[in-house]
Amino acid sequence: MKKIYLLIAATVALFALSCSEENKSEVDKSDVYLAFLREGNPDISKYWVQVAAGIEAEAKICDNANVKVFYTYGESDGDTKTQIAQIRNAWDSYGDRIKGVIFASCGLESDNILKDKILGNDNIKLVIVDSPLLEESPLQNRFNNLVATDNYEAGRRLAIEKFSNIPADSILIVTDNTGNAAKQRVDGFLSVKGVQVYEATISDCTPRNIQQLYPKAKYIISLNAYMSTACVKNGLTKTNGFVLSCFDEDDIVLEALEKGEISFTVAQNTMKMGQVAFDCALKSSVKKNIYTGILIFDSVDK
Repeated sequence: MKKIYLLIAATVALFALSCSEENKSEVDKSDVYLAFLREGNPDISKYWVQVAAGIEAEAKICDNANVKVFYTYGESDGDTKTQIAQIRNAWDSYGDRIKGVIFASCGLESDNILKDKILGNDNIKLVIVDSPLLEESPLQNRFNNLVATDNYEAGRRLAIEKFSNIPADSILIVTDNTGNAAKQRVDGFLSVKGVQVYEATISDCTPRNIQQLYPKAKYIISLNAYMSTACVKNGLTKTNGFVLSCFDEDDIVLEALEKGEISFTVAQNTMKMGQVAFDCALKSSVKKNIYTGILIFDSVDK
C-alpha cells in the first residue's frame, strides 16, 4: 500500500509544476476560488479528499491562491440540500471577490442556485469536475471546462496494456451496470477485446456461481468501485484460483492488493484532476474538456 501512496504523491509533485510563473503573477490574494465537491469523509471515500488535495496543492504553487473547499459530507453522493446552502453561504461571505468555481454537481437544484449566482458575471470561471452535467442543466452553456476521466479510453487502455495476450474466453467482466461510467469502461474494453460480460448482483459474484456459469473464466475484471469491493469480499481472489482486477481505491481493495489477493487495481487520477481544475479556474479562456487519465497499480499476475 505504501507503494501506491508514494506513486500518488509523486504524481502530485509532478503536476504541481503546471502553475507557471505567468500564472503566479496573475494571482490576487483578495480573489477567492470556490470548490464545491461531494462526499468528503475519508472513512467513506478518499476520492473527493484527493481531488481537494490536488486543488490545494496547485493553489499553493500558484502563490498560495485563496481557495475555499466545501464538501457535502452527506449520507449519499447527492446531498443537494447541503450543497445549495454552501453555495448561498459562500456568496454571502465572498460576493464580488469570487473569481472561479470548481463544481461537482449534486443535481439540477444545485445547478439552478449556482446559475442564479453567476448569471451575468462572465468574469467568474466555472469548471465542472468529475462528471458531466445533466443535459438539461442550466449551466450547460455557462461552464468553461470539464475536467474528468475519459472512461471509454480507460477501458480501452486496460484491454491493451493488461489483457492483450490473455485468451478472451478466460476473461470475464462483472458489472452491476448501474452507472454510465462503468458502462463506458466496459464499452471501451470491448472495443479492443471481445470478452464475456456478466451483469450481476453482489450476491451473484461468488466463486461457485462464476465457476458454474463461466467455467473457463480465470481473469475477473470489475470496472466500478461498488462491484470491486463485492468481488473482494465474496472471494473472487487468488486464494480461490482467480486473477481479480479492480477499479477502486477502497481500503478493502487496497488491502487485498497488498496481500497479493488481487492482480492490480485502477484508479482515477484524482489529484491531477484537482490540479488541472484549479489551473482552469485560474486562467482558462477556451471552453474544452480535459481528461486526466488513470493510474494502474501493480501488474497482471499471468
